[in-house]
Amino acid sequence: MSLKKLVVLGTPSVGKSAITFQLLQKYFVDFYDPTIQESFRTTFVVDRQPISCEIIDTAGQDEFSSLRSQYFQAGDGFIFVYSITSKKTLEGLSDFFLQMDRIKEDQPTPKILVGNKVDLSSARQVDQKVGEELAKKMNCPFFETSAKTRINIEESFYELVRQIRNMDNTKKTKKKSKQFRRCSIL
Repeated sequence: MSLKKLVVLGTPSVGKSAITFQLLQKYFVDFYDPTIQESFRTTFVVDRQPISCEIIDTAGQDEFSSLRSQYFQAGDGFIFVYSITSKKTLEGLSDFFLQMDRIKEDQPTPKILVGNKVDLSSARQVDQKVGEELAKKMNCPFFETSAKTRINIEESFYELVRQIRNMDNTKKTKKKSKQFRRCSIL
């Protein structure tokens, strides 16, 4: 079982670390401490199949944007996070998408779009339909989550794992079909 790298990306204060802690430790971090980068190894069981993962919780600050290219090169799947309480955090993801497309050269890449902080819906600035439309444009699943109340936390990560598995299976199938083409009968 190979280790899969899941990268959590977004601008500062969207809840990347809170989502990661809630997933791994079932604990809500209610204070903000800017992350440079943290990495966690774990094994999930998704659809009755184990998968070993390294979850990389990235820095959202601009001064660490140079690290993003490394994340995009090394990552197997990506969770793009914005806060539903801030339009600015959604708009800030456009640079992330452009950089990913440039590095991944527009090849299919497992990804999820997450609108976090649904527990703060009274302060909502980003309508759910806006997130859904962006996810459709990006050709990826969309979840609204709450790191505080654990809404859709596991579901979003598990969906990313499913995408990675599907991509791996597609690659294996293509590789097998290429092997059969090389075979010649004399």
